[in-house]
Amino acid sequence: MQAAAQPLSDAQSAWAGSYSAPLRAQRMVTARSADERFVALLDAYRASGGLGRGDEAVSVLRGAGQGDLPTLARWVSDGDVLCLSWQREIWLPLFQFGKRASASWGQLRQSIQELHAVYDAWELAEWFVQPHAVLNDETPVSKISTDGPAVLQAARAERFILRG
Repeated sequence: MQAAAQPLSDAQSAWAGSYSAPLRAQRMVTARSADERFVALLDAYRASGGLGRGDEAVSVLRGAGQGDLPTLARWVSDGDVLCLSWQREIWLPLFQFGKRASASWGQLRQSIQELHAVYDAWELAEWFVQPHAVLNDETPVSKISTDGPAVLQAARAERFILRG
């Protein structure tokens, strides 16, 4: 038989209250940081087509005759496309889809695969919009359609630096 829970003393209640307040504040900061990161990604991807929800990516795929929802689901499942989850929605940088992306699809997919070993989905999305020394301080997203092999080289260099 378990003993009944004893009520907390005034001192224990005060300690528990002071302990949980910083935890609540830390969770709020973490949530705000995720929101800030997402807004930064929205801004960073705007020039290359923006970020879109899954249904927007499917519309772009269909419009370009490149696939549909099962195609996108397979690519997401296989880790072949950049995607991240924010507020229970899947978001994808739209530069990956459409006619302009088809020429560089192979290097993009390989670059993503290289970096999956060292970055989570958010870090990977951020990597593509950060200037990289191998790309003469240009961003991978701005170079992928014109110099896919250089972006792949930058991804391999990044993975090697971080993992060896």
